[in-house]
Amino acid sequence: MLMEPNYDFIMSSGQSPKRSLLSGSSTKGRAIIFFGGLAFVIVLFVVVGNVLGASGKQASNNITDLAAYQSELKRIIAIGAEKSRDSNLRSKAVTAKYVLESDYQSTVKLMRGRGIKAPKDFTTRYSSKTLDTQLDDADKSNNFDAEYQAIYTEKLTNYKTKMSSIYPTLSASEQAVVKQQNNNAKILLGEPLDTPSQ
Repeated sequence: MLMEPNYDFIMSSGQSPKRSLLSGSSTKGRAIIFFGGLAFVIVLFVVVGNVLGASGKQASNNITDLAAYQSELKRIIAIGAEKSRDSNLRSKAVTAKYVLESDYQSTVKLMRGRGIKAPKDFTTRYSSKTLDTQLDDADKSNNFDAEYQAIYTEKLTNYKTKMSSIYPTLSASEQAVVKQQNNNAKILLGEPLDTPSQ
């Protein structure tokens, strides 16, 4: 019986195959894989933690800013409730005053939930002496109601815009609070509420 010649030597370099450090068959290779994987996981946790921490800080700043805006908005609305001569406008301002006080209290509750302390400029951040002068001048010239109505609409519209911009940065429970506040602002402006899609 004739044997077939073996030509495997052509394909082989004649050396026994070397084991790779990463093949996992040696203790040294396993240690490299383990520590490399561990380092990767640590770096991943640090990066994710920094991103989440930054977004959490941004959300906290947004909530504080919203409460500061509400504080000034309440003050302006109260001026209309006190000085408006038109009974319908005064009634609207009184309703807005109570609604905004409720919204403000719910935002302050969100601040407490995050452990946020109000900064020094909290109540003055959005105050405007120009606006106060504008309303005083309008009152003296018997044009208060028209001027106040324009300011009322502008401030509540800006309030809705502010809520829309901070909404995505909040947690689900915080979003529910801000969504209700946004609906309240729409009602105060006489705008229709969004109907849920079916």
